[in-house]
Amino acid sequence: LGVPADHIRAVELHYNQLAGDWWRSDEAVNWQQPYLNYEEGALTISDGKAEIVRELLGGRPGRSLLIGDGSSDLRASREVNLFVGFGGVVARPAVKASAPIFLSSPSLAPLLHLAAGPAACRRLKGSVHETVFAKGANLIKSGALSFTNERLEEKFRTAYQTVYSGAN
Repeated sequence: LGVPADHIRAVELHYNQLAGDWWRSDEAVNWQQPYLNYEEGALTISDGKAEIVRELLGGRPGRSLLIGDGSSDLRASREVNLFVGFGGVVARPAVKASAPIFLSSPSLAPLLHLAAGPAACRRLKGSVHETVFAKGANLIKSGALSFTNERLEEKFRTAYQTVYSGAN
């Protein structure tokens, strides 16, 4: 994906590699294998994501966006310019109610329109990326994005219509 390794954060899990049914990878088995331990860190505490976002942004100016589906993501949202709630797998009512924008599709394609803006959408017409932008546009038309902030919705719809005239 081109993300620098020093920008990736994850909870380090330790598990028994010989436990479970790892050899049955071609069969439908229960992959809920227990792990032995995990390393505590920023992602294992309630406000850890906010700490990581602050660290990654490093005080640099510019726009920032976070997408998330849980309460720790909501807490981290205060560190970014825009938070998008994600309900494409599990829609949590608190996230849907609190996020300025909520994405109900399992596809992240509509995010491209939020993150890139209309100028980038226009530049990508005819490129290899046009298909995924078109997918995002179709999902937006079908209601994949909902807004709790009217001003933000109006601003987005106006910008969106500069690229896709006749879009709702």
